[in-house]
Amino acid sequence: MSNTYFVPDYWPNPQFGKISTFTYKAIDNSMPNIVSYFLQSDDKNDLLYVEYNALMQWQDTWYMRYTPGQGIMEWRDDYPKGGLFGTRKKVVMNPGIGWGEWAKIGSFYQNRPKMDPLSCNPPAFQTGTQTVIWESWMPEFTLSNGDKYRDILTIVYQQSWGSKASGARYYLAKGIGPIALQWIAPDPNRPGNFITTARMDAKYTVINGYQKDIQA
Repeated sequence: MSNTYFVPDYWPNPQFGKISTFTYKAIDNSMPNIVSYFLQSDDKNDLLYVEYNALMQWQDTWYMRYTPGQGIMEWRDDYPKGGLFGTRKKVVMNPGIGWGEWAKIGSFYQNRPKMDPLSCNPPAFQTGTQTVIWESWMPEFTLSNGDKYRDILTIVYQQSWGSKASGARYYLAKGIGPIALQWIAPDPNRPGNFITTARMDAKYTVINGYQKDIQA
């Protein structure tokens, strides 16, 4: 196969009224489960990535949108707390956090997301750096739970805002989305080195529902 891949094909694309759910479990039981929902926004303009902890308490929501020529852009992030007067925190960016459009294995994508202070709650002024490495492609991959997927794009991203940096490795199955992940962060005790967690494998399902039906 070609070593260039159309990135949006590897992210979820649920029909309106459907929710793609991923329940992630660490293969060595070293971390609590994470639950992620992907669904269309009620106005049908965005793909929402909604994350919950093991107790199904809402953690954050990403608003993602595909723009031809730019790729997938994460233009807004919401959090339960941190906004003015006890409201939810909202981070709006222009340009947004880029996730790329075309992946060529062995190369990388990078952009500089910038917070829009007047649209953020509370106002925020930072500019960050998003780097996505197109790591590999696999014809098939079997998770620890026995589920097998075909056509897997693996990416590694690092995102920094000031001195804070974090990232992950995503295993993206074509037509489905992130079936597994590993968190990656700089090692504070060994500059230039990184800490990588155990892999978290997902149980993937599709359920009925809309943005208005869930905490997001």
